[in-house]
Amino acid sequence: MLTAIPPATEDPSAFEQRLEGLESMGVQVCSAIENLADMLVKLQQQVSAKTDAVAPMDFTRLTARVQQLELQAQLQSTCADLARTSRFHPKRASVVFVGTTYFGCNAKYGWLGFRDAARAAGIECWFLPQTAAQEAAVRSLDAACFPTDPNEWTPEHITAALSAAVVVT
Repeated sequence: MLTAIPPATEDPSAFEQRLEGLESMGVQVCSAIENLADMLVKLQQQVSAKTDAVAPMDFTRLTARVQQLELQAQLQSTCADLARTSRFHPKRASVVFVGTTYFGCNAKYGWLGFRDAARAAGIECWFLPQTAAQEAAVRSLDAACFPTDPNEWTPEHITAALSAAVVVT
């Protein structure tokens, strides 16, 4: 949960509390983004990993499924925190298209069709890929693209994600 920020007053000590609250919220937002990126990578690896070996016991499969559900719950919680944080962040003329694991999805075609119109209208147009291959394809078009590796996210990426006026999934 995000830290509550005290309401603005003319009391100097309240100003310091408000500033501390804002700084704390910034740390929480960064942590939430790191958690989100880590969970997305873990889920992506689980979906992408193919195994030929059959689990010797139902217990092994059950344990793996519980771990997957835990990751999904953490991802949902992090996304909810980011959604709340995003509501407080100033918006700009920006659209983020979120790809799926299949790069022939409607989000990709919507993004491809919207890029020229967005450029002409002065709207930023970003793509959030799900795989490194998608990232390479998007970057080969010299388009704005979020990295799939969470360690490569910069303040520009975080600002772009939080300030997007529209997110297309």
